[in-house]
Amino acid sequence: MSVIFKIDGPFDVPRSRNWGGYVISDSDVEAFWENCPGLKAERGCYVFALRNGRGTLPGYVGKATRSFGQEIFQAHKKNRYQEFLSYYRKGTPVLFFVVAPKTRGKPNQRAIGECERELIALASRTNPDLTNRHGKKEPTFAIRHVTEFPRGRVGVAARAFNAMLGLTLPSANQPAIGEAALEEANVEPVGEMPVQAALDLAVNVPRP
Repeated sequence: MSVIFKIDGPFDVPRSRNWGGYVISDSDVEAFWENCPGLKAERGCYVFALRNGRGTLPGYVGKATRSFGQEIFQAHKKNRYQEFLSYYRKGTPVLFFVVAPKTRGKPNQRAIGECERELIALASRTNPDLTNRHGKKEPTFAIRHVTEFPRGRVGVAARAFNAMLGLTLPSANQPAIGEAALEEANVEPVGEMPVQAALDLAVNVPRP
C-alpha cells in the first residue's frame, strides 16, 4: 500500500525590508502561519519557490518530521531561502506543502524522506541550482523531449512516449531555459542561475 501525500499551496511568504534588503523576519513568520494555521502542525515535505507572471521556480526542498511550524523557518533554512532569492530582483516567494497523511504514533519518517528525495530530483530538473546541500544527484543522461526540452518541434514518437508514461509536455508558451526565458518571465537574475517555469509535485511513495 502507498503513502499518499496531499499538496497544498502556494502560499505567499511575506518579507520585511531592512538596510540590507528583504529578509523573512519573526513577524513575517507569524503572519505566514496566521494565513494557513491548519498546516502548522502537519508533517511532510515542502518546496520554497519564487513565483512570477509566467510560472514558479523551485529554490529549496525540505522535510518536516516534527511539524512544519517547528522546522520550515529555522535559521539555517531561512539562510537557504535568502541565498536562492539573492539571485533575483523580482518575484514573490511562496511555499508549497506536500502533506503526509495523519497516523497514530510516530510519523512515517522513511516515507517522508523518500518523498523529499523524489521532490529534490523533480525540482532539480527545473532548477539545477537548488540551494539544497544534500540529496541532489547530477543526472548522467537526458532524454530529448522527455527529461529535457530544447527548442523545436516535438516529434510524434516523443509525444506518444510521454503519453504512455503519463507525462505532460511543456505548453507552447512555456519559457525555455536561458536569458530569454528570464526576460519573458519578468525575472532579473543576479547570478548565473537558470530558470524554467514548471514543477510537477505528484508524489506516490511506497509504504515500508
